[in-house]
Amino acid sequence: MDPRGEILWEHVPEDPQVEAGRAITVLPDGGIVVAGFSWKEVLVDREAKVWRFSAEGSLLWEKFYGGARNDMGEGIAHLADDSLVVVGSTLSKGAGKTDVWTFGLSPEGDLLWEETFGAP
Repeated sequence: MDPRGEILWEHVPEDPQVEAGRAITVLPDGGIVVAGFSWKEVLVDREAKVWRFSAEGSLLWEKFYGGARNDMGEGIAHLADDSLVVVGSTLSKGAGKTDVWTFGLSPEGDLLWEETFGAP
């Protein structure tokens, strides 16, 4: 959107019933990154998903993160070194139940690190 609230561009997933964005961050170049999830197997397994768009709205990349069980990206931030940090929840990693999950990404979406926090 521009400063007056006019839509400059939009992106709608091919099947909005299986993908959802949950958080957004604006990059210094005007691009945006969205964190959310995609149903790998509907109603069985969600994977965290991150989309990166240029300032003009072109999809630069989209990548999946997680494992064999439900994982979601629910927050995202851009850091001073141009990396990204995502916070969400996971059943695939960690102590076994739904755990808090944080992971760092390069500007190209490559996984740099991840941590989980939770109780067995």
